[in-house]
Amino acid sequence: MPWPEKNLTTRLLARPDLHRALRGAGRGIGRFRDRILAGRSRGAFSGSGVWMDSLTMPRTVFALALAALLTSCGTPAAAPPALTPARTIQPSEQTLVAEVDPSLDGQSIYVSNNSSVAITVTGIRLSECVNIGSPCTLIPLRIRVPAGSRTRIFVVRPADSERSYSYRYHWTWASAPGQ
Repeated sequence: MPWPEKNLTTRLLARPDLHRALRGAGRGIGRFRDRILAGRSRGAFSGSGVWMDSLTMPRTVFALALAALLTSCGTPAAAPPALTPARTIQPSEQTLVAEVDPSLDGQSIYVSNNSSVAITVTGIRLSECVNIGSPCTLIPLRIRVPAGSRTRIFVVRPADSERSYSYRYHWTWASAPGQ
């Protein structure tokens, strides 16, 4: 029988048999009815209007949880996907990125290698230098940057830390030996 509303009081009044039982004779029944109407009882009505005491509810919940667990365990799991060979991502302008981050004594230049092949940074050229402590020329390097990593390749420091400084840089790389 569908309920007119979801309100517990309306449910009780809609079911004359329950209302008569709760209204019954005796002082204890009246207080019990008041506790049910106020929602302070130790049991509850199920969705079908059946009274469930505080011991029946945990058993029902446990039984439903156990049934769900057994059902999910009973179905065979999908087979794991076949291992595909790793695809080689070659180093390029899209996979090699240089970034400048501030450091305590200047600016650090980092290279991020997003390819699947290690590279070697072979040099860095500083140009248009203003107040730079390093020589403003090509500086040869041999710094290995492993695949999928980020490595600091150079630190640019000002000649005078009280004054502003600026520069441009360009870096070169080659595939790492042994690849």
